[in-house]
Amino acid sequence: MLQIKDLGTEKLLPDDSDLIPIQEIGGTTRHIKRGNFIAGISGGISNKYIQLLDSRPNGTAGGTAIIGSWANRKINTLAIDELETTSLANDIFTLDAGVYRLDCITTYYKGNFIRTRLFNISDNAAISNVFSVNTYNGAEACTYSILKGKFTIETRQQLSIQYRVSSSNGTGTGLGEPCNFGQNEIFLLADIWKL
Repeated sequence: MLQIKDLGTEKLLPDDSDLIPIQEIGGTTRHIKRGNFIAGISGGISNKYIQLLDSRPNGTAGGTAIIGSWANRKINTLAIDELETTSLANDIFTLDAGVYRLDCITTYYKGNFIRTRLFNISDNAAISNVFSVNTYNGAEACTYSILKGKFTIETRQQLSIQYRVSSSNGTGTGLGEPCNFGQNEIFLLADIWKL
């Protein structure tokens, strides 16, 4: 087995001829070129980030919730797009092929039983491995639903975040009450990473 002391004299400037020894769990030592090692590190941490919002002016409510069927949540802001290929129109966002992680929170007021899901518009199907917390908030409460998961799309696809509630107050606030704190009201926050 090659020992570090047997590698020769120290170089002042590294180049791609340098070999880095890596010992596996079973004791086998392998060598990788410096350039491949650096490329592997940078490739592993380059997740691109997207942030989608339902953002409204201060004092504006989230809208009336539709009862008894799945409906798209309002998404009106593409706040961050590190991919620079994401598009957003009419509450539908479009992503390139790839593997993604989604963390999303949506607000509700007097929705009773509540559920959210990620829906693939292009394939006309719910993405089954992205789950939400089923929420029950009673008749007089504000609440939220959390939607999380990892998903894969094989080609560029149109997606939406959908919700379903069992009741609504019918006054324009079923998808969120405004706080009136002098800032934009946020009723949906979706953080997406391309892995």
